[in-house]
Amino acid sequence: MVPKSNKNFKKSINLRERQSKKELQLTNNGVIISEKLANISNAKKGSTISLKNSHGKIYRFKVNGICEMYLGHYIFMNQQEYEKATGKKYATNAYLVTMRKHSSTFINRVGRKLVKSAAIETVISSSANRRLLGSFTGSLNEVIFIFILISGMLAVVVIYNLTNINVAEKIRELSTIKVLGFYDNETTMYIYRETIILSGLGIIVGFGFGWWLHRFIITSLPPDVAMFDPNMYPMNFVFSALIPAMITATLAIVVHQKIKRINMLDALSSID
Repeated sequence: MVPKSNKNFKKSINLRERQSKKELQLTNNGVIISEKLANISNAKKGSTISLKNSHGKIYRFKVNGICEMYLGHYIFMNQQEYEKATGKKYATNAYLVTMRKHSSTFINRVGRKLVKSAAIETVISSSANRRLLGSFTGSLNEVIFIFILISGMLAVVVIYNLTNINVAEKIRELSTIKVLGFYDNETTMYIYRETIILSGLGIIVGFGFGWWLHRFIITSLPPDVAMFDPNMYPMNFVFSALIPAMITATLAIVVHQKIKRINMLDALSSID
């Protein structure tokens, strides 16, 4: 894409880096390419990429920047860079149009009218591209929800069974400390403290493993023409810690009620 006016071009496409959000400028010192294209071609700032046109001629461009783009492969340059790289005189052959109404029905209707006219060869709608990307993310959200649900059920089963085994093995100890005057809360913490510590360690270890797994899925799952945002945000860590913490706290209440109902005489009585 080679804009006729950089100022008007910014109204339609915002060229910026994904991580730093730094605005990128079209200069005479190279081109700006989309991030997915850079990943596929292993290109970095300062690299040289080669493109072959429909006639088999190869053009080489120096990468001056990598911009945030989640669907499609794009190369942006100014007029001087285009003429220098291709040896052709610059001439516009397309328009970037922003609709006042953003409904898909209105956009499709206008697109059909434009195609029917002799002056327009084809119409590419960014809203259709957004719907395509939305279909990918929608299915991914369902898979993530299932993973969270299964992980939560597994955490409930594991913590509850381990705690029950712990209580059964230490039933005489629990009865003894209750006889000695320990309150119910103190007795519960005697048996549940290690579960809380292990849950905390599991959350911390899960942060590192979850970050790696998230990046692996986000970079491997999308097709070659699309990419997902690989960034991790603070709320990702908050929710991932909150879910196991709530499960641990809820099971602590269940265990507390069970410990309160321990019959101390039966537990301390000799099995003989």
